[in-house]
Amino acid sequence: MTSQPHNGLGFDLPIFDAHHHFWDLSDGTFPWLTDEYDTIPATT
Repeated sequence: MTSQPHNGLGFDLPIFDAHHHFWDLSDGTFPWLTDEYDTIPATT
């Protein structure tokens, strides 16, 4: 029995999107980085 490709590339493997965003904080205003939109506390 053979598996069928699931991702359109011919591989039967998951695809992960691991891109990053690098923001130059001195280059403008970013409203989502203000106190109004504070970080979400980590849960353990």
